[in-house]
Amino acid sequence: MFYLEKLKHLLVMERDSKRFKVYNSLTGKWLMHVPARSTGTGGAVIAADYIEHNNIKLVATTSNNNSINFWDSNTYVFNTRLNTSEI
Repeated sequence: MFYLEKLKHLLVMERDSKRFKVYNSLTGKWLMHVPARSTGTGGAVIAADYIEHNNIKLVATTSNNNSINFWDSNTYVFNTRLNTSEI
């Protein structure tokens, strides 16, 4: 579970899940699953953080397949993936 203070969101990951749930931390209301439907690609989500640089605002998640996924911080639409297996 990760709290994104700037967004007032709580991100909840279940064990070995490729998806996570987003909750409004002020109301406790469930907002969405991310990604919206389960995909066969990627690994289980293990961590998350909010990134803001200039006008770019993203949520980054890491997974157990050595990748970092970036999501739009407002809609949680997938933005891009960075493979870190070479690092």
